[in-house]
Amino acid sequence: MAVAAGILAVGYGGLVAFERPDPDASSRARERLLAVLPAPTSTATDVPRSTMLGPSVLAQRAARPALPPLLTLPGDLAEPLSLASPATHREVAIATSETSRPLVYRLPDGRVFVIQQTLADRGRPALVNWFEEGLIRGNTAQLYSAPVGPFRALVWWTEGPVTYYMYSATVAVRELVALTGSLR
Repeated sequence: MAVAAGILAVGYGGLVAFERPDPDASSRARERLLAVLPAPTSTATDVPRSTMLGPSVLAQRAARPALPPLLTLPGDLAEPLSLASPATHREVAIATSETSRPLVYRLPDGRVFVIQQTLADRGRPALVNWFEEGLIRGNTAQLYSAPVGPFRALVWWTEGPVTYYMYSATVAVRELVALTGSLR
């Protein structure tokens, strides 16, 4: 079998080495192909460019409402931190945008928590199996705590067109609820 393969390889090599290149071979092959293909019978016509029948889907989309001013705490209860500092970036666990604004506060004992305002259609901030319910600022609120995870303590409630998330890795849920009574 190896001898047959060797003879074929030598024969192919000889054909390639001794064959002279034909400069007109490709043009003859093209002519043969075109002779077999049917000639086009119709001429191409310009298709008119389509126009929109109505306004764009994006133009029909209602603009998102502007968020009301943020709720804040008095300076004697908690010190607001700059959002540009690395410490605040570590604390903010929910994505920020023009419709999701956080405020980071430090309590006098050094513990830190976040109040984040978003549009009311955002939904639950975390997939939780259970939570308690209560009242915050006259609105139904959900209270959640866990021993691990980004939200050790989480409180969220909706006021009109916005939802507020108040969360911390070091402040307990009951303390967060107590702080909501001082929000202005």
